[in-house]
Amino acid sequence: TYTIDLQAASMLEGRPSTSVCALVDYVAVSDRDGLVTLLDEDTLTPQYSVKLESPCAHLAAYGNQLLASSTDGKLYIYNHDTRSTSTLHDAVSSNQKVNMADWHPSGEYVVSCTNDSKWHFWSGIGNNPLITMHGHHPDLGIKSITVERSTGALIGTGGGDGAMRVWDVRLGWCIFTVNEH
Repeated sequence: TYTIDLQAASMLEGRPSTSVCALVDYVAVSDRDGLVTLLDEDTLTPQYSVKLESPCAHLAAYGNQLLASSTDGKLYIYNHDTRSTSTLHDAVSSNQKVNMADWHPSGEYVVSCTNDSKWHFWSGIGNNPLITMHGHHPDLGIKSITVERSTGALIGTGGGDGAMRVWDVRLGWCIFTVNEH
């Protein structure tokens, strides 16, 4: 369990952050210019930085791995030492903004959601998603996504249409919808 001064972590050299998350021994902070910086967990001093091609929309951690989703439709996976970077894949061929991404509890898969109201289930290998699902109003996009932490079989999405949906990856469809949450 981490105790983090989020106000201090969310401001790096006076630049407002777009996302903050905790890794082992580090706090990751991104800004609107696409700069992702790892801060020492105890002192909040910058340790490493990497510049994405476009602004970072969201950060998510899995152990020592950092997942960054960007507004140009790409997902990036970094070791907690950001000097060793690898681009996982383009999120969608239309380069839709990736609003959010999350790790599957196995660490082998990633889910992402976009402005075209699709969510994708990715393997760490290859540029094509294993699953692509459509949901929510097509003009309002999917704004948030999360993976159920025990088995990873359920995906939760929140759309700009005000609906929340629960998807079963094994069945391949939405199993529950709450409108206007």
